[in-house]
Amino acid sequence: MSNDIFKDDSKQKRILDYEVAVDKLFAQDVWALAFGYNGWNNAYTHEDVLYRLRKHCVKALAWDRMYHDHEQGFKDEDTEEDYEMREKMDTYYKQGNIDSQYYKGCEE
Repeated sequence: MSNDIFKDDSKQKRILDYEVAVDKLFAQDVWALAFGYNGWNNAYTHEDVLYRLRKHCVKALAWDRMYHDHEQGFKDEDTEEDYEMREKMDTYYKQGNIDSQYYKGCEE
């Protein structure tokens, strides 16, 4: 593979500027997932973002586990308690989708 593209300094600068712009856009999206739409403009550190994302991940896994435990057809018998829990979780899930419109990157 040839590195001829880097022989011209102006091309190299454009590529590097593009990479920085893409990295910044990615970082802004990650901050928004962690702290909401305006997360990038606050003083959150990389560690703050990773901590928040890990916390979201643990909650999401717990949610999936709980939903699976109450899923219809998972057990031999669908109890009223399971049905009510699924209904409640579906309501929370729908509300989360509505709320996510304010958090860039959370749309389904």
